Amino acid sequence: MYHILNKLESLLKIVRCEIISFVKNDQIDAYVLR
Repeated sequence: MYHILNKLESLLKIVRCEIISFVKNDQIDAYVLR
């Protein structure tokens, strides 16, 4: 999971965005971006 998250963060840096919150449960992974 952290490998995917690291790749996502690298991609977001290109578009000048960042993950400010992350919540996960059995049904969904939710990200708040800024």
